[in-house]
Amino acid sequence: MNLIIAFWGNAPGKAGVTSNTISLGLLNAISRNERVLLMENHPNINNIGNSAISPELSLSYNRKWKYFAENGLSCMLSKFNQTSRLSQPIVKNSCIEIYEDKLFYLPMGGNNYELLEYRLKGLANTLLNELEDYFSNIYIDLSSTNLESSRIILQRADMVVVNLYQNNLAISQFIKNFSEIQKKSFILIGKYDDRSKFTKEYIKKKYSIDSNRIGVVPYNARFMDAYSEGELRDFLLNINENTKFYRSIKASAEAVWKYANSVELKLSGMEEYDNSEEMDIGIGINSYNGFFPSAAQLAY
Repeated sequence: MNLIIAFWGNAPGKAGVTSNTISLGLLNAISRNERVLLMENHPNINNIGNSAISPELSLSYNRKWKYFAENGLSCMLSKFNQTSRLSQPIVKNSCIEIYEDKLFYLPMGGNNYELLEYRLKGLANTLLNELEDYFSNIYIDLSSTNLESSRIILQRADMVVVNLYQNNLAISQFIKNFSEIQKKSFILIGKYDDRSKFTKEYIKKKYSIDSNRIGVVPYNARFMDAYSEGELRDFLLNINENTKFYRSIKASAEAVWKYANSVELKLSGMEEYDNSEEMDIGIGINSYNGFFPSAAQLAY
């Protein structure tokens, strides 16, 4: 089953939306042996590429694209002006392999973010339908600001991972104001500290959240260092699997995957939204093995 999973939060910079998107996407790709795409709809100095891809690899793909005005997502969206389908070469040339033909990144590309947002809000559903032909799961890091593309993708997503942090006001604000998202949401508490009053158990009880719909990513200084230095992929691939941090983040990745595939989610949150209502937000892909460029190929 192909899934579109949106990662969103109501407190920018507080809950680790981008690092959580990368981490759960990577663990999904490894443990499920599925092809996973990571993408975002907003510029960010610590974007997925800068956080998950080493500076050396980043330099390689920048060199590959230096003669093109647009690349990545921007290039894909402009291609829709010429064709209604995404061909294999377009996808191949737009995505960057992060891990062994399993985890890929679709950078935004280009520098005109207003134009990209304009294109994306009109083509988001078409784009995601096309990308589902190439990837088992699509993990999307969404802006918490009031971008129209975020609203559209939140509606389109099969599931929303809501990234919160241990702040009572932030949690209450989500519970009170985002009923449409809650219908298909999984709560992920980022930078989690079990010494806080607002523990996972406390939050579950106070806000009546089912156990299968909440997880945590503990605060870890080395994890945050790796995130800021573009080494998050290597950190997660080389971490001791017996550490409390890894066990917690692996459990959250598994819980997200299980809930995304649950009958409960299909029954409670899969009805269509009324597109006129504003949301206020502050395949058989095994046949494509070897299709995408490897890190080694990008070096040329």
